[in-house]
Amino acid sequence: MPRIQPRSLSPEEREATLNFLWSSISSLSDTEEVKNFLKEILSESEALMLSRRIQVASLLLKDDTCDGISEKIGVGKSTITSVNRWLKNIDPEKEKLIKKLEKDVQRKEFHKKKMSSSNPYSFDYLKRKYPLYFLLFNLMDEINFQVEYKKGRKERKKK
Repeated sequence: MPRIQPRSLSPEEREATLNFLWSSISSLSDTEEVKNFLKEILSESEALMLSRRIQVASLLLKDDTCDGISEKIGVGKSTITSVNRWLKNIDPEKEKLIKKLEKDVQRKEFHKKKMSSSNPYSFDYLKRKYPLYFLLFNLMDEINFQVEYKKGRKERKKK
């Protein structure tokens, strides 16, 4: 598909085209559908570019340095600067969304780390397999996660 220059479209055409994309994505019901949809419409390099921008935003919110981010994920300083500029100009609603995304990523990392250490028939395995039997334990795990998350946020704010 040939590239389209945004300037070649009228503002109405541009808005209608983008609104079609936004409504298409919002109509999808779960993560798997979104993943499959984006795999179909984005090339691998476009998906990686989008993913890296989100990673840069997450690292900037954690007060990582420009050089550190560039070294960690291999993006140029111009990309980091443009994402940083975007982060500084966002409204509070979008900031809440980014913080929610960051929290979800941390929750997944927390559970992935926890699950990777468990072997079949261990206590963690049984808690996952029979969640209602271990409801109180699972609630305590969630509370522990929340406490750890809040500690990390307080430490980042102090820096």
